[in-house]
Amino acid sequence: MSSVTDQPAGQRRTAILAGAALLVLGAALYLLTLDNGFAPGELVGGDLITHQYAQVEARPSNAPGYPLYTMGGWAWFHGLRGLSAAVGSPLPNPIPILSSYSTLWAILALGLLYALVLRLTRSPARPYGNWVVAWLVAAFYAVTYFFWYYATTTEQYTSAIAQTLAIVYVYVVWAEGAGNGAAREEGIGRHEWTLVLLAFFCGLSLAHMLTVAFIVPPLVVAVLWQEP
Repeated sequence: MSSVTDQPAGQRRTAILAGAALLVLGAALYLLTLDNGFAPGELVGGDLITHQYAQVEARPSNAPGYPLYTMGGWAWFHGLRGLSAAVGSPLPNPIPILSSYSTLWAILALGLLYALVLRLTRSPARPYGNWVVAWLVAAFYAVTYFFWYYATTTEQYTSAIAQTLAIVYVYVVWAEGAGNGAAREEGIGRHEWTLVLLAFFCGLSLAHMLTVAFIVPPLVVAVLWQEP
């Protein structure tokens, strides 16, 4: 009886350890391949160098501005520079510091992708999801050219991916309680606050990357379809 009782706990522990290993490996890969200089073509301008100046100076990077990403990058850059100076080991090259802010978002995005696939693969036999499938999906995505490139350069795309995955994850959590009258009567507060959190993440796209907002119309349709 004890082995049956401990089985879900063992699955949960395995899923957590596998996820932690995925994030550590991803972080090591990206930090070892961080952008640390300019290619000749980048010196004439473009989004990459524009983002770098914006994060250093806390100014709009271009027309949309990406204020959420830019101001977070400003705090990250000056925080790490100040910390390195405080411990007496100043970092002379600012570009890897700027690039590592994208790595931070990339690791968050991978964690969200792993957690999302875990949640989608739940079953009575695997109440915490299939960690093997989740690990393989997230690991494959981690080394695709698009994601790897933007995880190691000063661009806002990994943060936009993380935000999109957060929206999808919160929606899946909300949808699990949709249409379940008994469950809602017992936990209506949590169900409604999940919807508020979903709206908040959607609203952040207006101060982040506007293309993330393309997910909002189909999301509204799905929510209204499930709970008119």
